[in-house]
Amino acid sequence: MFILNSRKKLAYEVNNIMLFAYWNVGRIIVENEQNGNIKAEYGKQIIKELSKELRKILGSGFSVSNLFNMRKPYITYPKFQTVSGKLSWSLL
Repeated sequence: MFILNSRKKLAYEVNNIMLFAYWNVGRIIVENEQNGNIKAEYGKQIIKELSKELRKILGSGFSVSNLFNMRKPYITYPKFQTVSGKLSWSLL
């Protein structure tokens, strides 16, 4: 029982950390790269260039489609506490 509960808590923490990291990537894209606008002036070009740079530095996982997906939680829930409470996998 202790091991199963520990595994659940670990999965919960890992999911919250990853969610927070990706939510922050979305926040940075919207606030810094798009000057707070929901859509970038240059459309996909900003995301495409950002994807190229992030993949050089951090490796895979930062494709154009992934970056667009990382923006969605921030756009929908600008406060992280709201997003972590809304998503089912972040609940025990």
